[in-house]
Amino acid sequence: MDVDVISLDHDISHHVSVDGNARPFACIENFSAVYYFIGEKYKGLSPPNIILHTSNPVGAQRMRHILDSYGLKSEYQPGKPVNR
Repeated sequence: MDVDVISLDHDISHHVSVDGNARPFACIENFSAVYYFIGEKYKGLSPPNIILHTSNPVGAQRMRHILDSYGLKSEYQPGKPVNR
């Protein structure tokens, strides 16, 4: 299967409901393992367009650093902040 675009987020949130009120709840984990997988998968190959859509600018820098270490370029498109 050919892939044209990969769009990545950094943070993982859990959907929590209390007394009928729902909101995202931040998780200490993130999607770093996915970036390393993509780096290994496309090492030496022509990669698809990679978009970083996270609302976490520090996380975006970390993501970009990992991808850059594999020679993969990415585009940062800041996401909308989530009310936490």
